Amino acid sequence: MADRLTNRAERIAVILSYVLPVLGGTIGIFWINATSGGSPLLGVAGGAVAGWIVAAVLSRLLLRGSDGKKWK
Repeated sequence: MADRLTNRAERIAVILSYVLPVLGGTIGIFWINATSGGSPLLGVAGGAVAGWIVAAVLSRLLLRGSDGKKWK
C-alpha cells in the first residue's frame, strides 16, 4: 500500500512540475493583457517562475507526506 501511495505522490509531483509553470506563464499573459502596459516577457517569465516555485513547494510537501520523512 505504501508503494502505491508513493508512486501516486511521485506522479502528482511530476505533473505539478510541468503544469504549474505553464499555468503561471498563462496567468502572466492574461495579467499583462488586462493591465495597461508592461513587458510581456516579464509577465510570462515572472508567472512561469512563480509557478515553478509553487510547484517545488507543493511537490516537497506532497513527497514529504508520502514517506514520512522530514525535509533535507
